[in-house]
Amino acid sequence: MKRFYIIGFIVVLAILLPIILWHTEDEKKLNIAIIDKTVPDETYREHLGVSWLLNHLKYKTDDGRPYEAAADYTGFVPKDKVKGYDIRTLPAQYDNYDVIYLADTYGVYEEDLPWLKKKRERAPAQPKFTAVWKKRNGIIS
Repeated sequence: MKRFYIIGFIVVLAILLPIILWHTEDEKKLNIAIIDKTVPDETYREHLGVSWLLNHLKYKTDDGRPYEAAADYTGFVPKDKVKGYDIRTLPAQYDNYDVIYLADTYGVYEEDLPWLKKKRERAPAQPKFTAVWKKRNGIIS
C-alpha cells in the first residue's frame, strides 16, 4: 500500500511540476513587429502561432500585456461583421523593435475575402487511375 502512495505522489509531481515551473518563471518584455499583409478573415492563421508562442514563453508587449493576434500586428485587418477592412500601415522606423517577424506579405486577393461571392471554375474531370493503368497495360482497350 505504501508503494502505491509513493508511485501516485511521483505521478502527480511529474504532472504538476512543469505547470508550477511555468508559473514561477519571470515575464520578459520583447518589442516585436509582426507584419502580416495576408489576413483574409478573422482567424489570423498566418501569425496566430507566433502570438501563442510569445505568450507561452512569457513575453509581453512594452506596456506589459500579452500579445494578441488580432491587435498586435501591422498589415491587412479584415472586419467580417461589417464586411470591410482596414490597413494598419507599417512603421517608418524599426529602430525600437527587437525582432521583425514577417508572417506573410503577398496580400489578400478579392477571391479570398469571405464576404464576397466566389466564382470558382471547376477542374476538368480526370479519368480514374485504375482505368488509365488498365488501358496502358493492355487490360482494357
